[in-house]
Amino acid sequence: MKKSGSVTVFLALVFTCVSALILALAESARTAGARFYLQNMANSSIDSLFSEYNRALWDSYRLILLESRDDEKTTQELSRFMAPYTENCGWFALTAPTAEIIAQKSITDDGGVWFEKEVMDYMKYGWITLDHTPESAEDLWKQTTEANALHDITEAYGLRSKEAIKMEKAIKKIVENLTEQQKLKDKARSELLSGRNSSFQRTSDSLKKKIRDLPNLITDYDKKADDFGTHLAEVKTEHAEAFEKLEPENREMIEEQIRSFADYTDQNGARRTELDALDDNSENTLTNITLVQVMANETADYISDADEDDDIDEDELWREVASSWNTIRIPHFGGPYGVRDEEKEGLLASVSDFAGNGFLKLVVPKGKTVSEGKIDTSLFPSMTSVTARTDDGPNLLTRASVDEYAGKFLPNFLDESKRSVAYEMEYIIAGQDTDQKNLTGALLQILAVRQGLNFLHIMRSSTMRSEARELAMFIAGSTALPALALLIECLIITVWALAESLMDLHLLLKGKKIALIKSNDDWMLSLSGLLTLASSGTLSEENEKENKTGIGYESYLKLLLFIKSSEEKNYRIMDMQQMNIQTGEPGFLMKNCIYGMNIEVTCESRHLFTLLGISAGESFSLSPDFSMSAETAKAY
Repeated sequence: MKKSGSVTVFLALVFTCVSALILALAESARTAGARFYLQNMANSSIDSLFSEYNRALWDSYRLILLESRDDEKTTQELSRFMAPYTENCGWFALTAPTAEIIAQKSITDDGGVWFEKEVMDYMKYGWITLDHTPESAEDLWKQTTEANALHDITEAYGLRSKEAIKMEKAIKKIVENLTEQQKLKDKARSELLSGRNSSFQRTSDSLKKKIRDLPNLITDYDKKADDFGTHLAEVKTEHAEAFEKLEPENREMIEEQIRSFADYTDQNGARRTELDALDDNSENTLTNITLVQVMANETADYISDADEDDDIDEDELWREVASSWNTIRIPHFGGPYGVRDEEKEGLLASVSDFAGNGFLKLVVPKGKTVSEGKIDTSLFPSMTSVTARTDDGPNLLTRASVDEYAGKFLPNFLDESKRSVAYEMEYIIAGQDTDQKNLTGALLQILAVRQGLNFLHIMRSSTMRSEARELAMFIAGSTALPALALLIECLIITVWALAESLMDLHLLLKGKKIALIKSNDDWMLSLSGLLTLASSGTLSEENEKENKTGIGYESYLKLLLFIKSSEEKNYRIMDMQQMNIQTGEPGFLMKNCIYGMNIEVTCESRHLFTLLGISAGESFSLSPDFSMSAETAKAY
């Protein structure tokens, strides 16, 4: 039985419109799904890429970083990770995926800020316990900075004390010259009165030589006086900013020391005028001596030519020559000058040289050897990859955390590392190319901190100040300028603090602790011990005192790191990490380690539900293919 049916044109049009709507909705949903699928594909591919982090960095330093290839290899790797997604995309119909790197951040970028983030990511799990809270670290930072400023100021003025003593010694040479001139004049007079012309001629020639030497001695004194004044002004200008930043109590103590230099300069001004006038008549004196010499020769010739019958009173003739000799005037300096006990002064001045050559031999304990490791810094991040920070710098917690991180992963002198480069923490501080230089540089910086703090302790102790003043007055003597004793006192306090600091270093390198701010019970070196140290050149271990509640060598290194520039510190830590990873992976470079990356993934797709061909010709058809893209970013 046949059935027939029909549909109106209107219903056909309605059916077509409804079908088109349904297909359009289906295509829209499929396209949205394809975009979501593409985003997941991009996220998954970059996650897979970042899972290939450098294992050696993680094992050695707990850093998770991608060791990058060139961009082409990286994009090929991303395409490989995306392939399974396109092969199994079903109705999403994604093909020909490509990846483009839009931006990436190396661990060495932006002053090492990304390195700090890696460290903080590790630290936040509590795997390292901070030696200090950020608040206590800030307080220690202030004390350390203050100590460094005090060291620089007191050391500079201490050098000027030594210059003042050199001036006094120059004056002493002038006075000795004048004394010798007077002795030669008196001796020549006696020789004239006894008629010994040959002896007189030799003595008077010696006197003329002494007179000719005097201007050079005065010139030498003037040069030392000029240098003293110039250097004193330079010190005042150079350290003016640091001086103003000192705590009021410390600034007042330093001002007291500086006033002694001003007093000495004032007192020396009048004395210098008298000294400069000593050789004003030197030429006239030399001329008069020559005239008397001629007169003496003529007298001797007259006596030798006279006959025996001639009634000649030789004594009277020589008295006339001696009378002319008496008209010669030897200048005299009656002002205060000199240092009475030059031996003790020399011993004290020599202590300041202990921080120079042979420094390590003095402070390194017996039985410990200094590493001879050498460092090739040519490819280090600090030499090749330094960039400026773009933020305001790390906060206190970050600074303290990076310092603790360095202490955990980098060996120092006490660790006695067997690596070819043994003093890695010291390298962070000093940045030199040998272990010995780095150890010396780090120790000198600790020495500066200790010397500043020890100087403060002496200045605050009335007993120690009194001892230093008594020794200064003894060394200066009663004939010296009053202000000179104060300058010598400044020198004594400076070298006393330095010698105590050397003993502090000796203890620290034994692995023992010392108090940051010492009490009288913690103090080790007496003034007599200071003189013994100066004469022997060796540190005595008899009076060493450890403070169990103090801080040790590694903590001092961390303090130095805390006040160091964050950029310099970050790059130098990465220097050591690169150097050590290269022992197992030649060619490894920290600048090639990626912290974060931003990529764009593009794919081709095609319409499935909205192919609305009107005609078989392309010109009347909508293109079935289109492209879509997705961006994603990843950071460790």
